[in-house]
Formats: sequence, structure tokens, C-alpha cells
Amino acid sequence: GGQAGAEKALSILEAEVKRCMILAGCSSIDQIGPEHVRKIGA
Repeated sequence: GGQAGAEKALSILEAEVKRCMILAGCSSIDQIGPEHVRKIGA
């Protein structure tokens, strides 16, 4: 928990965002748009 837990959570989130960007063909955050986001269950 604490700061170490928060840092680990942010590290995991960063890795997941990078992986999703690669899978979506985006090389930067600026390239992500509404077409890359889908509502779960839609």
C-alpha cells in the first residue's frame, strides 16, 4: 500500500495504455480519438 502501491498501480496503468496504443496503431496520445474508445456492453 501507500506510496509504493500507488507507484505500482500507475506503472501498471502506463504499461496497459502503451500496449493498447500499440494494438490500436497509435504512436502517440494525440492520435487517440473517439474511434478508439468503445463502451463495454455496447
